[in-house]
Amino acid sequence: MASDALIYENNKNTDSLKNTRIATYFKLAQEFIEINNSDIERVKSLKGFGFSDIDALHISLAERSNADYFITCDDDITNRYKRHKDFIKVDIVSLTEFIGLEVK
Repeated sequence: MASDALIYENNKNTDSLKNTRIATYFKLAQEFIEINNSDIERVKSLKGFGFSDIDALHISLAERSNADYFITCDDDITNRYKRHKDFIKVDIVSLTEFIGLEVK
């Protein structure tokens, strides 16, 4: 999945080689999620749990796309998720947790 949020973050990248490389990955996505009004409302709700604007947007888009997992290397995101997982509609896991789930 690729999204408006991922493109926004990649466009902020000042390393043009990384920017170009990451942009090519978006072309491999089978689904593209655009931001809509329901996402903005969901972001407001997720910010109430302490997520940053951009993290809340990524989570909202993952929820709406019915992603199985939201994979992150950010411990702050996974820790917030663990405290509020009853209110979040996608499983948020670290990369190492995800690998552990898949290697069983």
